[in-house]
Amino acid sequence: MGREKRGGRGGEEEMELHITILRSHLSVSEQKIQEMIRQRIRKIEEIRMSVSELELAVERETAGSVCLFSALMTAIEHSQAELMEVMDMSRRAAEHQANAMIRQLELEVEELRRRESALAELAQSDDHNHCVKMFPILSSPPATKDWSGVSVNPDLGTGTIYRSLSVLVEKFQEELKTVAETGFPASVLEPSPVRTQPSQCPFFLK
Repeated sequence: MGREKRGGRGGEEEMELHITILRSHLSVSEQKIQEMIRQRIRKIEEIRMSVSELELAVERETAGSVCLFSALMTAIEHSQAELMEVMDMSRRAAEHQANAMIRQLELEVEELRRRESALAELAQSDDHNHCVKMFPILSSPPATKDWSGVSVNPDLGTGTIYRSLSVLVEKFQEELKTVAETGFPASVLEPSPVRTQPSQCPFFLK
């Protein structure tokens, strides 16, 4: 009987020890599982944060590119309009200059033709005294302008505009290089009315 009791008690102790060890293993396994859960939750948050940052980056790139290219297009359109205006003004000025010169030349041609006609009549005259008297007067050409170095100004006055446009293009290229290296500034997403206007852009044409 005593042996059976001792044997029974020993079996219970062994069972309790086994259960204790098992519970310890279960606790360790549970902690591992919990850590794995925490890691995955952190990873989910990290991925969600990455997606949010990506969406923000897309918004920033979109706003920045629209702003940058709109600024360039506006600048080019402005330069083109200015170029057309300057060329039109140059054309009108050249036409005015040409018309003034033509009028003066036509007046001189009329005067020279009158002189030519007078000389022809004098050559046909039988009045010797009249010929002697008038020849010194008519033989000298009338006072006229020396037109040898005169011409219509061919300068359209567009050089300054082209140089200014060249500076704008260089500045645009610098902005593109900066954007390629560092990206668009966060300020492109700041609320601003009519963001596409170059005056509203936080960069380019500053």
